[in-house]
Amino acid sequence: MKIAISLLFLISSWVYANPETIRIQTPYTASHSGTFAVLKIIEAANRVQRDYTFLLEFKPGGNQVIAVRQMNQDPQTSLAIIAASYVENVEAGLIRPTDHVPVWSLGDACWTVMSTVSFNNTIAGLRSAQEIIVGTVGVGNASHLTALLIGEQYGIPVKLVSFKSNFDAVVNMVGNNGVNFAIDTHEAYENFRGKNPQLRMLAVSCGSRLASHPGVRTLIEQGIPAPAILNIVIARTEMSEAKRQRLAQILEQATAQIGRDEIERMSGFIPPQFYKVTAQEHFVKSIDLIRQLRTRFQKEIATTK
Repeated sequence: MKIAISLLFLISSWVYANPETIRIQTPYTASHSGTFAVLKIIEAANRVQRDYTFLLEFKPGGNQVIAVRQMNQDPQTSLAIIAASYVENVEAGLIRPTDHVPVWSLGDACWTVMSTVSFNNTIAGLRSAQEIIVGTVGVGNASHLTALLIGEQYGIPVKLVSFKSNFDAVVNMVGNNGVNFAIDTHEAYENFRGKNPQLRMLAVSCGSRLASHPGVRTLIEQGIPAPAILNIVIARTEMSEAKRQRLAQILEQATAQIGRDEIERMSGFIPPQFYKVTAQEHFVKSIDLIRQLRTRFQKEIATTK
């Protein structure tokens, strides 16, 4: 009996001393604002339990498909972060939506819509612009679709310039190097507005106004039904449902521990769990809207590639 108990203790000790590694593949670089919040949440996730060790691995490029494909190579121990480009990659046949299921969501970003060619701090201030040159990370993503919706409303042609991050696009815009429209964090706007007097905040991209700028209306309030910048963590369907649920539970617990205010301060994102919305609900609603708008602007997106 003593031998059996000792053996059980040794096995239990070995399991706890050797947690399974879960790699989260991100399509972004380390400078992406969402990265800071994800890293903080991962740190908390590693503290609140002993079954898993979460690691963030950077796999930028390929219009964000590289991260998903990296996850596909090891579906039992990998997750991946997706954004609006997921829909484009599905349309292109690069990935299959039936292979994936949402696990956890960083949510929507309450980022600022910025421009250097608006005559006031509203979307309508763009109506006299000759061209909207949007800087963003992918064709048909949230920033591009926002620009297309604005262009459609005011009859302005839209051109896209690709960057590794939205922040890089803002840097280009502030330097008057071609881009005149971008969406990024409120912190980016505050850091750069003194360096270019033409830089203006036109709108907030999520469902609520910023407390620091209550007079700046949201895109929806200004009649632009654009999707928000989003980040959702998915898994392969090969991973068991029980394991997916356990990983989701850990990430949600870690998210709650960090808190909405801190996550929003670090990244501008607000996880849907703080609105009592599940990752599945957020995924379906967000992806459906992006799919509808990509269909609506199919011609414009095709000519941009």
